[in-house]
Amino acid sequence: MAFIRPPVNGKYRVEARASKAGKSLTDSQTFTSKTAAAIWGSEREKELRKELDSDGFPDKTVRELMEYWRDEIAPNQGGARWDINRINATLKEFKEVHANFDSLLLADFKPKEMAAHRRYRLTQVSAPSVSREESLLKTIWKAARHPDLGWTDQDPFKDLGGVKGGKGRPRSRKGSWTEIKRILRQLGYHPARAEMSKKAQTGLAMLVALRTTLRSQEVLGLSDASINIDKLVIQINEHKTKHITNEVKRVPLLPKALLLLSRKCLGKKGPYFTVATSSRDTFFRDACAQCNVQGLTFHDLKRTAVLLLKTQLTAEELKTVTGNSDEAILRHHYMTETAAESAKIAWRAMGADKNKLLAFVAKRHSTLVAAR
Repeated sequence: MAFIRPPVNGKYRVEARASKAGKSLTDSQTFTSKTAAAIWGSEREKELRKELDSDGFPDKTVRELMEYWRDEIAPNQGGARWDINRINATLKEFKEVHANFDSLLLADFKPKEMAAHRRYRLTQVSAPSVSREESLLKTIWKAARHPDLGWTDQDPFKDLGGVKGGKGRPRSRKGSWTEIKRILRQLGYHPARAEMSKKAQTGLAMLVALRTTLRSQEVLGLSDASINIDKLVIQINEHKTKHITNEVKRVPLLPKALLLLSRKCLGKKGPYFTVATSSRDTFFRDACAQCNVQGLTFHDLKRTAVLLLKTQLTAEELKTVTGNSDEAILRHHYMTETAAESAKIAWRAMGADKNKLLAFVAKRHSTLVAAR
């Protein structure tokens, strides 16, 4: 029971205490009314006992944490739109998986609860998608455990391990120059034309991506402010991993990229491209369909560019050129040849004539069949 001291200067001081396992919490307040002091003391002791039960952390729910991140943190970060949409979707998913979600405390949200959500998502999307979604949740819970916020000490990912198959398969598609030329013609791109439609700008963006290894959004954001001719550097202020590195991305300006930009872009006021990312995606997919290029995505152009540069640069140099800080990711996703590509490289290195050898094998095979 709260202890109320005799009044001093007409005010009652009430002291609320709660103890558990050698730990104790206290709080005090003054009131002009003894009744008000008693009511406050009783309620405050209940709150202190709850804090002790949750190891001193406030009674925050999972929903409160998610909404706090969505409303206060995400809008100030890169990729805010994706984060906000993903949090809204996750709130609905948690509601589906956990019947008591609206009242589910952070202290009660443990690896068992997160594992249930993971199993639910794996029935809907691929493992790499689940892994990307969980990276956002890990960031949110890491912030919740940090002393600056201090909402919980629970880590729902502890001992859970990574998502099986979460790294995804390496990219195996490479655009051939024949395919690229067909797509460029379909988009209406011509190197001699100064004025370009937004459809033709997609073709130019393809070539810039092939000569720089930049992603689509990075290419579309280029302007004279991004290009440092003296230092031969491209500076990307907004990029995919900025929310992780919190740094501007700088990559070398390669000779063919400089030549292309000088012909089409340098000196232009404002952004080089006026086509939106969504429109670029539509134009590219439609062009691929119309010229019967199957299975090629715009991001596959990065792998194409990396494999072209691989014959001229070392892995460490490629890491600098592409802006990938992790060489393992660069090797896994972009530098891995398929068996067919490796066969072509090996045959060229050995100086073997594929057509002659296949003709000999076919002739030898037909001779053996006739002899039988």
